[in-house]
Amino acid sequence: MRTIYSLLLTFFIALPSYAQIEDEYDTAWVDTVAVADGDFGEYVEESLEVPSDSAFTAAFIQKELQEQFGEGVDVNEVLKDPDAFCQKMRKRHDLKAKTLISLSVMEPILGYYNRQKASGEAVSDGEEVKRENADILNPRFWTDFYAAIFEHQLLIAMGGEDAEESQVLSALRGNLAEAFAPVMQRNPEVYCQAVDSVAQYLRNLDYIGDIYKGQDSIKPAADQEATVYGMIEALDILKDNIREQAQAYDLFTQLVTDLYRNPKDTDLSKYFTPEAQKAIKKRKLKLNLITPSSEWDEWDASDIRLCSLLPYDENTYSAIISRYDLNLALQENATESDVKGFYITFEKHGDKLLISSFVDLRNGWKD
Repeated sequence: MRTIYSLLLTFFIALPSYAQIEDEYDTAWVDTVAVADGDFGEYVEESLEVPSDSAFTAAFIQKELQEQFGEGVDVNEVLKDPDAFCQKMRKRHDLKAKTLISLSVMEPILGYYNRQKASGEAVSDGEEVKRENADILNPRFWTDFYAAIFEHQLLIAMGGEDAEESQVLSALRGNLAEAFAPVMQRNPEVYCQAVDSVAQYLRNLDYIGDIYKGQDSIKPAADQEATVYGMIEALDILKDNIREQAQAYDLFTQLVTDLYRNPKDTDLSKYFTPEAQKAIKKRKLKLNLITPSSEWDEWDASDIRLCSLLPYDENTYSAIISRYDLNLALQENATESDVKGFYITFEKHGDKLLISSFVDLRNGWKD
């Protein structure tokens, strides 16, 4: 029987990596940006496997809750108000990393079971649960996950170990960062506040040796404060990265909007470094590679289905712009006239961020 935690692992491991774009450009690369709020449910429909009617029972839930949160959890009270239970659990200072992650996926599953039970209907194949998990791209889930990531890093830094969790969390972290990128670019301060919540969670944690018992290698409690302090510094850097990605997204969408609406009058100095401007004039950099076609009726760069900018490597991003919904483009094997893909690199000039270069996605990035 699959646990609630394993359901979440299935969900995120099923998400494609944006690093796969280069290899799948001609046929399937547009699939990698189908993580927007509005389309996410359709995208993950096959990603979550929910227990069958016979398995998905109060006894199953009771067992899962006790494994995650210890004895004394009353499943009937939990089902009465799943959200209140999850909020109460989030205030604890002694949860293991995987339990934190489980909280966000538990809420829709518990809520779904509760409604089915109250209505007297048989539990279905889980389609409603899948739809509710489509809303998993939200700041609360992000906070839970990154609190878990940093708690696990604290365990390792304090001399503890958990090999199985290390492998799982490492795999999920990359996929989560990619899935959340479009959402965070549009709401950077919301996610900076989420980072602050992660920092507060770390400060409030009980001694990691008491949470992960039986590991003699864990350093004494007196060492935990200094270790947490170093992680808080890393979280401050993460906030800087979030804001810089949002700045790159804003600059990029403004540029492609200008190129789409009035390419001849676009002020390149607003967007490109002096060296890039010279390269454009010499046609070493060809703007048509990144310019949406005038034939793309009512094209909107702010629409995640039509325009995506995703971190690739340091200051380089992978960008995809499409005439119509990228999911449809994938299914219909869209041509180059309907979809454009490229790498684009940004560079700091004082307090401004400018574009220094871009290259066709299919050619790969070349320094």
